[in-house]
Amino acid sequence: MKLAVYAACLRRYNESNDRKNQNALFNRNEKAFYRNLTSKEIPVTPPKKEEVTAFWKNLWSNPVQHREGGEWIEKEIARQEAVPEQTNHVITVNELAETIRGTHNWKCPGADNVQNFWYKSFPVLHAHLTQQANRIVQHPELAPEFLTEGRTFIKPKDEDTKNPANYRPITCLPTIYKIITATLCRKIDRHLISNEVLTEEQKGCRKQSKGCKEQLIMDSVILKQTEKNRRNLNTTFIDYHDIKIYFSSPGELKLLLGVVESVSADICMEFGLEKSRVLNIYRGKVAEEEEDQTLYGTIVEQMDENDSYKYLGFQQNRRLNHSDIKHMVQQHYEQRLRVLLRSRLNSRNLFKAINTFAVPVLTYSFGIIKWTTTDLENINIKTRVLLTKSQKLHPKSCKERVTLGREVGGRGLLDIHELCNRQVHDLRTYFTNREHPLHQAIVCTDRNLLGDLFSK
Repeated sequence: MKLAVYAACLRRYNESNDRKNQNALFNRNEKAFYRNLTSKEIPVTPPKKEEVTAFWKNLWSNPVQHREGGEWIEKEIARQEAVPEQTNHVITVNELAETIRGTHNWKCPGADNVQNFWYKSFPVLHAHLTQQANRIVQHPELAPEFLTEGRTFIKPKDEDTKNPANYRPITCLPTIYKIITATLCRKIDRHLISNEVLTEEQKGCRKQSKGCKEQLIMDSVILKQTEKNRRNLNTTFIDYHDIKIYFSSPGELKLLLGVVESVSADICMEFGLEKSRVLNIYRGKVAEEEEDQTLYGTIVEQMDENDSYKYLGFQQNRRLNHSDIKHMVQQHYEQRLRVLLRSRLNSRNLFKAINTFAVPVLTYSFGIIKWTTTDLENINIKTRVLLTKSQKLHPKSCKERVTLGREVGGRGLLDIHELCNRQVHDLRTYFTNREHPLHQAIVCTDRNLLGDLFSK
């Protein structure tokens, strides 16, 4: 009897301790909490220090120089001749303070061992930091050595921990270095945008761009038009920053691959040829081309009707399979939701975690995948069922209260149906308001392809 009482006391103590530690970690660093929640313990048998040093030294200690005089480089120089040189290099106190306000408090520091929290807590230092930052920008030779030095950690990618190539390096740079460079990046970005230096097709690291979702919508429209109108389309997926190139004939595709190969050689970048694929579509159906496409003399494997390629997060062939993607996305959402429900988070933190960790799995697909009202309502129902089963929601409680804000007495859960409608509306507004011919062509091509995205 005493043993059972002691066991119950120990269990309650452990639960209370877990609850306190998990909520404290969540309030301090959500990203670290999610990482601890989902990370798997991998038994590590590390390679020898000499093997790791030799592998990374071969990559980092052999400088490469881009090839000057390329035809495309000369064309870019000519195109940018009228662009004025950026003259405003001086960082202001307000610009530096804006950057500091946007940093994460407890990001791992570098050799300086100073976290962003302290820069936020002592605004009296901002004027002095700005003065020193401008001094370094104007006279780079005066920068202290520690500013560009970092501490590099390596993390295994999978269970093959003996192979030094199977590790991902993560370098922690001094936080002040990241603050200075982020402030300069903002100034450079304003110069590039105001002078239209970046092309419209450049979506990465571009402000006021929809990024991957924008590219996926364009890609979906092209694939749907190809299938609907039984057109020819030759595409190549290149494992190189998720490049996908299109042409209507194999000959033209071959010429374009030559351009990509030439540009990549000029800037000393390499392809992941083993993961690259060619997809040939004739009259709306996948077909095999007699002549193989090559990159750097290596044949790029052709896809057939049963193959698929993961492009920007979604598996596809001659079209996106909406049913399979919806099933996969819902499974991933439920998996994350169940993991959160097994945690010891309090009510406020739990619903915040669901909104920031589980719901984004769904929102990435909104506007790209066709979600019906029934689909979205079923997700809301499934969420409430799992909350009830885990004793986080009373079975007799008002379902409308679940999605009301906490400031008005609700639980604060995001409404999936409302979220989807809002994102579709934002994407529709974005595309229809853009004046670039590429966006206008997508809107005008077919107004009923992506869940009526452009129909209103």
